[in-house]
Amino acid sequence: MNEGNPWKKLLWPGILLTILLLRLEGRWESTFYKFTLAYAVIWTLFVITNILLKGKLTAWMDEDAPPEVPADFHQYCLKAKVSPNLKLLLSHLLEGGSRHDDEVEELDTDPKIASMEDALALCAAYRDATTPDAAYQIGSSFQKPGSQEAYAVFHELGMPLVKHRLEAALASNEEDLGDLEAVMMVRHLVAYGHANSFPVVEKAAQDPRLNESFMWESVFRSIDPDDEDIPKLITRLSQHLPTGFAAVSFLDWANQQRIQGKIRTHPFDHAQGIALLRGYLQDEDPERASYAVSATAALPFLSDSAALLELASAHRDKSVRIEAAWALAKQGREEGIRQLASYCEDWRTRADASDYLRELERPDAIPEAVRDPREMALGVAARWLSHPNELAELPDTLEIHDHREILWPPTNERIPVTLLKWTLKEDEGIMMVGSVTWCFFMSLPETRDPLPIYGRHCVWELEHENDPRIEGRKDDPSLGAELLQAANPGVNWAPTG
Repeated sequence: MNEGNPWKKLLWPGILLTILLLRLEGRWESTFYKFTLAYAVIWTLFVITNILLKGKLTAWMDEDAPPEVPADFHQYCLKAKVSPNLKLLLSHLLEGGSRHDDEVEELDTDPKIASMEDALALCAAYRDATTPDAAYQIGSSFQKPGSQEAYAVFHELGMPLVKHRLEAALASNEEDLGDLEAVMMVRHLVAYGHANSFPVVEKAAQDPRLNESFMWESVFRSIDPDDEDIPKLITRLSQHLPTGFAAVSFLDWANQQRIQGKIRTHPFDHAQGIALLRGYLQDEDPERASYAVSATAALPFLSDSAALLELASAHRDKSVRIEAAWALAKQGREEGIRQLASYCEDWRTRADASDYLRELERPDAIPEAVRDPREMALGVAARWLSHPNELAELPDTLEIHDHREILWPPTNERIPVTLLKWTLKEDEGIMMVGSVTWCFFMSLPETRDPLPIYGRHCVWELEHENDPRIEGRKDDPSLGAELLQAANPGVNWAPTG
């Protein structure tokens, strides 16, 4: 409507007015003529005024109607400029396919959604999905808005569809809601800060069919604390705390936000919250010791934590006691600093204790004897091996096989690197602490010589960085040693122990 020269809009009223004025003589007595002339004058003046006001008088005519979810996905894709890749992918998913099927291997199966047409097509496909799996796979693209325009469509049109689907699932009598699909819907609503959906988010966090899902960690990690509506959600969840693992996930999120100063009040600082924290600390099941660690991390931010601190300090699990020492130190009590310093002396607890002292700006309290990179490597290795994704427990023994400072090809910097031998029952291995802490659990090195072991780690890192130095030779066992020797001429590679 506004393209080209705006004065062209004066053409037709101008022609009509000119013709009428030329025929003025002898026509003035006609009522129809007078009416037509008045109309032409008003039309001409309106167009001139609108042009001078830069179209403000007719701006309402140029405004687009607010978008709506298309009534039919397939018909919309035929008429609108939906990207062919997305059209084919969504059609495949609606028919019960998967993003991992051979039929779509040539497509981008994890596309970012940028245009409004693509965003509307996604919303229509999500609405038309007839199975939880199809809705899950289609809905995962809600996490990939590629523009503000797409984000707005997902927030205004997509999230009400997610809310409706989640409400239906919670209202059903199904014993198994499919926690992956259902909790992912909660994650969408939370990530978009969709305020109208907060009541159903609260309900889902308390539903025993969903509240033990591991997905709750990702739900709370997706919260944007700077979103203007998020405080409303935090208030709701604080007043009616989640249950099960959802409660622990919310607690971990709240602890981090409170430590970083992004929220002023801890959501568990009330009678119900304190009772829940006490329950975690009194639970003697070693499988839930991490719950007690999370509870202890909240203690510095409670109005009255003395009784709970006593429980944490006497807990059977050492990781809880270390957390209690941090909590004491966080409250400004020197007793906590002394306890953390003592934990630094044991390689089993050194990494966490020394990290806490640095966080508390008290690195001076780390004992001089363990500040050496060799000693710190022992602590790092112990913590890494005990992670649930690795050995899931501390090794029986851990000793340094080799330690040196060299120029490390993946970083092109001189750094300390350490090889450590570990044993756990009948198992054993050698791992590296340095640029990247890692252990190749599936196979022991054929040699105990440090050079080929470092070389294997070197090539592994370069491969992950798509470094051209390994092109065509990533399976060559001698490549890493060659790179290390070239970068460190004259180095004696005998084990230092």
